[in-house]
Amino acid sequence: MKFCPNCGKDVIKGTFCKECRPPPEIRIKDIKIKLCSDCRSYFYKNQWEKYSDLKNSIKRYVHNKLEHKLNDFEIEVILPKINKKPGKETEFEIKVNKNEVYFLLPAKLIFTRCERCTRRKFGYSEGMLQLRNPRKEIIDFIQSKVKKNRDFSIVEKNPVKAGLNIKFNSKKLLFKLGQELEKRFGGTLKTSSSLTGLNTETSKKFYTLSVYYEPYKFSKGDVIKTDKKLIQVTKPGKQVYGKDLILDRSVSIDLKNKDYEIKKKYKTRVSKVHPEIEVLDPETYQSVEVENKADVKPGEKVKVVLDKGRMYLLD
Repeated sequence: MKFCPNCGKDVIKGTFCKECRPPPEIRIKDIKIKLCSDCRSYFYKNQWEKYSDLKNSIKRYVHNKLEHKLNDFEIEVILPKINKKPGKETEFEIKVNKNEVYFLLPAKLIFTRCERCTRRKFGYSEGMLQLRNPRKEIIDFIQSKVKKNRDFSIVEKNPVKAGLNIKFNSKKLLFKLGQELEKRFGGTLKTSSSLTGLNTETSKKFYTLSVYYEPYKFSKGDVIKTDKKLIQVTKPGKQVYGKDLILDRSVSIDLKNKDYEIKKKYKTRVSKVHPEIEVLDPETYQSVEVENKADVKPGEKVKVVLDKGRMYLLD
């Protein structure tokens, strides 16, 4: 049987009896928690993470700092009134219960801005869209995407020959925008990235993204010729949908690495519908038969295209 060296009582386990046992030690590093002043995020394990409940996030942070098993502790966060302006600091206390022994740990909240909010606030650019030969509908599409996402903003816009160079605050959202442009309008899309900096605090490397985009020169309703097909476009995009005027059926084609010709459209009138549909040749004004069928009436205004001396009606 062992005896307590302090009072002489029998000791069943350990060195001291229960009454003389010294209180447990709490070993913990300084508790300094960085919070973003503009969004609900905190700096945890070398990265910014969103939080929904500040006290629960502080508990998570403290558990990670304590050099003991998590189930040994109960933690209560005692927060005073907080000033969230960047540069402000708020001291508070954390009440820790270990085996019915209570400790008050000093802690501090440090308010700053996360990387994303800093970019949005001060116009830092993570990437550039090199937009060439854009139509108004493409400019409107880009502006609508920016307007709908508060995390996505234009930092700078510079007119260049045949287009615009637009700098954005987020390379992730810029990359997504490039994919959406190609999917919706089709055309040429190229991306590249370059190393621009290093965060010495987190060893994180910073890259800027360059996205080159040039849409097809045609739009909905235009007629293109490719691979001996004459197609009136109904939906441009990465996959082009339209009507094959020669075969009189719906088709879809991928124009990547393919040449195409945009056919000129002419305005004219239907001259007769029986026994075959004929229209006035826009150049000679002679009545000529068209190659495809349509529901038209004599005298009706129509649009046509010419290909190898043959005339085709457009929808």
